[in-house]
Amino acid sequence: MLSSRRGTTIDEESAADLRLTEKFEKANCLFPAEVKLILEDRKNAHTNPESELSRIPITNTLEKTLAYVQAFPQYKNTETAREVRNKLERFEKFRQFEIAALASLCPEQAEEAKALVPRQVLILYEELQNVLDELNSMKDTQM
Repeated sequence: MLSSRRGTTIDEESAADLRLTEKFEKANCLFPAEVKLILEDRKNAHTNPESELSRIPITNTLEKTLAYVQAFPQYKNTETAREVRNKLERFEKFRQFEIAALASLCPEQAEEAKALVPRQVLILYEELQNVLDELNSMKDTQM
């Protein structure tokens, strides 16, 4: 705990213990497939002379980030990425960063998911395993 100047105490943020400040608790988090889709759309808009974005140069950072997320093609198309997010968001127990972590890391077993995202102990093993099986089948069957 940290002390503030006014004599109150505040809990220290700790990612290891999944104690995050409120702004991170409510933040929308993306997984690599979603970032890839956004950046590809941005880059494609740059080549369209009718787009307002065509006047904004493509930065080196955008290019490097796009190359990075393209190296991890768990979910290749927009529909699959959207379906992955929808499946994970059906579980109200998942926080946004947990959804992004599970979609990014693609664990195959519930034990693995619980080790990677410890808060998953709140979800029944069978329920979590069913979700992971669905996500992995989506990863394997997309074109």
